[in-house]
Amino acid sequence: MPIIDSQDAEKDGLLQVSKLMLLSARTAPKSGGVDHILTAIVSGAEKESLAKEMDKIAEERNKGRFRRDADNVRNSESVVLIGVKGTVKFELDCGSCGYANCEEFEKTEKKLGQTL
Repeated sequence: MPIIDSQDAEKDGLLQVSKLMLLSARTAPKSGGVDHILTAIVSGAEKESLAKEMDKIAEERNKGRFRRDADNVRNSESVVLIGVKGTVKFELDCGSCGYANCEEFEKTEKKLGQTL
């Protein structure tokens, strides 16, 4: 039996957990039972590209939390991304979208890739 060193095993384990997180997100109950989510795992050079974009957002929008989170991305083995496509509202006023209520969400301009 070959020897698997801890660093390789941990990387493999993190990737497996990330994949299970995507599976869980896909099979979880969603808004109105409709699948509007997009998921991905980011690592390597793409992860650094994500961190650089977060640094850029921090600078452009004066959002320090993006700079802090960019450092967290850099210090992670991989990043699990879960997003929502479309602009569907469900009149739940739950605040999960980042807005106080569905009416406030509905009034905002929607842009692909734009964060709050």
